[in-house]
Amino acid sequence: MGIYFFFTSVYNSAPEESGLWDGRNGIAAAIRDRMCLPPSYDLRKIKKAMRLILLCKERGEKYTGDAEPRKEWAHCLIPTDSYQAQLIADLIEWEFGFANATFFVNMYREDTNEIHVGVSTVYEVVKRLKPKINMIANEGKDRSTLIVHGVERTFAGHCNF
Repeated sequence: MGIYFFFTSVYNSAPEESGLWDGRNGIAAAIRDRMCLPPSYDLRKIKKAMRLILLCKERGEKYTGDAEPRKEWAHCLIPTDSYQAQLIADLIEWEFGFANATFFVNMYREDTNEIHVGVSTVYEVVKRLKPKINMIANEGKDRSTLIVHGVERTFAGHCNF
């Protein structure tokens, strides 16, 4: 609440775009000094609180000092005939991995005002798509060669959807 007091009453809730927040003489550093926090205190924490104060002010809500609410996550079932499932299939086939596929699906879901999903949801979609993996034993080597779209690759985990 100390950050709230200094930021709203002393600095009149200056927007971040004003350029007054950064630097040794910026608002965040001045608040740190006025609150007698050590010089090693991370200014990013103060700026995060200042952003939250501005967000509450824009929404017309009272700032209570609580932490910023986390994004909502849902474990939902993405239909296998949807655009999201096709996006997941393409990303996995192009070797992006589950974490990156989840990131891109969540970007799409943000654009369509849907809540985020976790990696487990993306993993379940891949399992339900039943990818076909063709393996050929590679003599003299300890790794297998995969054939993806007719091209031999020595990477593990390639899928055809």
